[in-house]
Amino acid sequence: MGRMDYWLFSLNGGDVPSWIAPLLGMLFIWSLFWKGLALWHSARRSEQWWYIVMLVISTAGILEIFYLFVFARIPSTDLFSFRSASKSEADRLTPRRAHTQP
Repeated sequence: MGRMDYWLFSLNGGDVPSWIAPLLGMLFIWSLFWKGLALWHSARRSEQWWYIVMLVISTAGILEIFYLFVFARIPSTDLFSFRSASKSEADRLTPRRAHTQP
């Protein structure tokens, strides 16, 4: 059986091993999962710059994981929470206005 069983397809004139396609598929699903979760949380927190950076840069989920757990400090129990932002979080994200005296 030999060479034809191991080499599934050819890319740019070079042979690519058959195990690459499933590996790339799993990497795509992994990255899509973390990117979607991080984009959703950054949009809910009104963090536009994080949203743009994560949308444009592809890091196979590494940047997204760092955002969720290091920068945004979202507890793992709240990763899949559909409730609105907490009161303290909403206060933190709302710009404060100076009180004016009449």
